[in-house]
Amino acid sequence: MYPLNINYDLQFDKKQVAIQKDIILQLYKSNHNYLFNQYNYQFYEILVHKDDSLEKQDENNRDGQTNKSELYQLTVTYEEIELENKNKNIKLIPDDKDKFFEIILKEQQMRLDKNYQDLYGQLNYSGNVEDIIRSEVFKQFGYDDCPINQKLYYVLTQKCRNDPELKKQQPPEIQLFNSESQKVSLKALMLQCHKEKRLLVVYSGTIADYIAFAQKYKDICKCIITYVKEAHFVERDEEGKFVDGWPIGYYEYEYPQHKSQEDRQRMTKRLKEQFHIPEDLEIYQDQYPENIFDECFGIWPFNMVVFKECKFIWRGVLNLDGLKEKYHSNQLEIHLQNLKY
Repeated sequence: MYPLNINYDLQFDKKQVAIQKDIILQLYKSNHNYLFNQYNYQFYEILVHKDDSLEKQDENNRDGQTNKSELYQLTVTYEEIELENKNKNIKLIPDDKDKFFEIILKEQQMRLDKNYQDLYGQLNYSGNVEDIIRSEVFKQFGYDDCPINQKLYYVLTQKCRNDPELKKQQPPEIQLFNSESQKVSLKALMLQCHKEKRLLVVYSGTIADYIAFAQKYKDICKCIITYVKEAHFVERDEEGKFVDGWPIGYYEYEYPQHKSQEDRQRMTKRLKEQFHIPEDLEIYQDQYPENIFDECFGIWPFNMVVFKECKFIWRGVLNLDGLKEKYHSNQLEIHLQNLKY
């Protein structure tokens, strides 16, 4: 891998900095990974710092730029910022809760993208990744990528966080069933892990790699399996003809789909024995038929989610075709040092 053949001499003005940054970002978006490598990540960070330095030198062109610590402490209102910039030709983020939530949702979706997940591990400061994501979101929604909209983003975040309607909406109480058919709340599992300073890692499959991961990192993670719907199910009609199921389950794995919580409990015991799952790797079952855990976190048929400090922080990345490039345990291993307590 070679660094990009561009000017590394930082004796240039703000316009040249912007051009260099744009070249790097375009390479990133084009997936030219052989060009967009660690050298260019470092160079991009240098450009960001250079850009900040030039901003401070040019007081007349600041356009209300605010540093990160100041953004979190903003006390101005949307209306005040809007009034301050009414004569400027800037397309502002609207003061509209539904539209703002669309921006937040898109931002969350982009964070789960494999390329952005990799960026979190490769850039020294996660805030740089957030800036890249937010800039891209602004552009996709047709708003100007400028410091004023960065301000408005934080103002609207504070405003929506205290929205009375949101305060009324509580997340569902997720109950799982353990091997003794007893209900155990997800909240209780998260609290226990938080006390132990371990990540709670939940997987929906029984792959040997995950079992090895759970044993290797047991001091950092409490790993569990949550059995949702049967993935490798095959259903036949009275004549024995295939009528439903997932083709990957045909012949080698031919399991019935669950019709009750008892079915799921029986299949849990069967799979534990068949795949030699160790005793210390607990298997829980999602609640039949609601499958609330899967409805909330989308782990069926074979995904992984991670919780820290009683919060959902990570989910395995799937390609657009629904398949993964590598086992989720291998994905998580890459980011584990940044995620752990």
